[in-house]
Amino acid sequence: DTSVTGVQTCALPIWDTFLNQLTYDELCTVVEFGGYSTVNIDSVGKAKSNDADGPNNLSSSHCWCSEDIIASTWNVELANREGALMGDIAMLLDTDGWYGPGMDIHRSPFSGRNNEYYAQDGILAGYMAVAVISGANSKGIITYAKHCFMNDQETNRGNLFTWCDEQAIRENNSKAFQMAFQEGQSASAMTGYGRLAGLSNTNNYNLSTVLYQDQWGVEAYFVTDGYIGWVSRTDPDMMVRAGNQMRSEERRVGKECRSR
Repeated sequence: DTSVTGVQTCALPIWDTFLNQLTYDELCTVVEFGGYSTVNIDSVGKAKSNDADGPNNLSSSHCWCSEDIIASTWNVELANREGALMGDIAMLLDTDGWYGPGMDIHRSPFSGRNNEYYAQDGILAGYMAVAVISGANSKGIITYAKHCFMNDQETNRGNLFTWCDEQAIRENNSKAFQMAFQEGQSASAMTGYGRLAGLSNTNNYNLSTVLYQDQWGVEAYFVTDGYIGWVSRTDPDMMVRAGNQMRSEERRVGKECRSR
């Protein structure tokens, strides 16, 4: 069926039938352990996938020049070739997903991740990201557009508070992500740990559901950024209800599921 926003949605009875095949613990495991992989679920025949970081390389196998250098060429054909080569390398390394490309804007020259982002301009960043994503997609590699969005600093990024008006967000700060989903067909994304107007991106219903799904028509799945203390910043129950599907934590033997 189609909602009033024009977004195509899945048939709920079919989705319910599928979900009812999974136990509660299996669902928790999917949510809890999305770091560098997605877990296997034998009951429904889902195999484990392998994912790798980051925008300028793939598990330190090599290193491209930084994204701002790539964007300065204004050469989408070259960017597309980079994405295709990244796909080739991923297949050689038995990797299914790539934590990249990065596409926040250079909102501040002091951001510690600007080498992983294309430009100050969201449109230029979007064109480059679409080209790279399309190249990787052509090899069957899942891209994680990141970090959604306004990840303006690296140090203490889990406690970042950002204030911005809606017009600037729509026209520039989020534009590359919108293009990545709608034009590049990125199948997944990584959510930044910052807060917009005090509300965590990972638990923000207005972002994950209203903007991404209802307004942009996104059907991608989202995993959180990692390494900074998940529970203290992202309550898994609130995260899933908001529309963010997975936390970036690696699964370890004996690790208990906490989504209860």
